[in-house]
Amino acid sequence: MTVHKDPNTNKWFYSVRVENVHGEKVHKKKRGFDKKKDALIAQQKFLETYDTEIEAQYTFREIAERFMQYSNGRKKETTIYNQNNLINHILKLHR
Repeated sequence: MTVHKDPNTNKWFYSVRVENVHGEKVHKKKRGFDKKKDALIAQQKFLETYDTEIEAQYTFREIAERFMQYSNGRKKETTIYNQNNLINHILKLHR
């Protein structure tokens, strides 16, 4: 997350690396701001909306399944067992 001044145009731009829905890192850039403050505000707005767009694309079931996969090998076996039972119970209630 950086804000720079383009030496060729004397305009400000922001540059951000974010993760898309597929887990890939992508580079986003927007140019043409007259003031550094404008670029910073636009960058902040972009980051706020980008996070909500990604979250809106996933269902609770998908997030829960990814979390259960993530937990395997990172936690104790009994913790994983209890956590997965709780998540499965919640998923059954919300069908």
